[in-house]
Amino acid sequence: MTAPTNVTQARDRLATARQRLKDLRAEASTAIREVATHKDHDLTAEGLEKRRVELRSQARAKFEPRIDQLQAQIRSDAETAEQWLERSRPQLGDDAGQLIRAQIKWDQVRTQLDAGATLRQVIASADADTLLAIREWAPSHLSSEARKVHPKGLAAGEFEAPEKLVGDTLAAVDGRLAEVAGGDFSQAMKIAKSAREEAAYSAPLLQHANAELAGSPTDPVRAAIDAHYGAQFATAEAGAGDGEQAESL
Repeated sequence: MTAPTNVTQARDRLATARQRLKDLRAEASTAIREVATHKDHDLTAEGLEKRRVELRSQARAKFEPRIDQLQAQIRSDAETAEQWLERSRPQLGDDAGQLIRAQIKWDQVRTQLDAGATLRQVIASADADTLLAIREWAPSHLSSEARKVHPKGLAAGEFEAPEKLVGDTLAAVDGRLAEVAGGDFSQAMKIAKSAREEAAYSAPLLQHANAELAGSPTDPVRAAIDAHYGAQFATAEAGAGDGEQAESL
């Protein structure tokens, strides 16, 4: 299976995003250092400071549009990858027979859960039809189980399952579905995972670069740490069996 042209183009741009980001940051940092160390013995201290302000403004005018353009391109490419992932994900059919079979699959899942299995365990060995049933009915199941833990619900009204728990469950379903379904969805998962990583990695570094150009307080070490762990968290393997609450489901 071959990804659409716009997706492969996005994938290829994202593959070079870190190097382009590194080069751009290096250029911008060099410009800022040159501003900070600029000397002109014909100027007074006040005049020199004014000149440095002018030079910083010039540096911002040169580099901020390039930083914003790179950030927008990474976001756009990541969104392209996510859109293809959504389009390629196997779906439940809308005819009565398929829905009945999916309900049977979910009933079988519920039997396993009632017998003590966790959703993580069920997902790990599930076939494609079971995974689609879990995707369809697990969110409401998790909400129901959460009400048992918090019977009063939310003060504002209807109680909803914790967002992260539902998200982790659906991510685990997608991971397993990519294994068993293969094809476009498997390829789309790989591209989307890489896209999420690059988007998460670049965001704090681009923010730091803009702050540095503006002369605002910013910490390059903090930005590098945020980039590193942001990329890790963005692509971390999610599942439904982590944590005490999930283990009880």
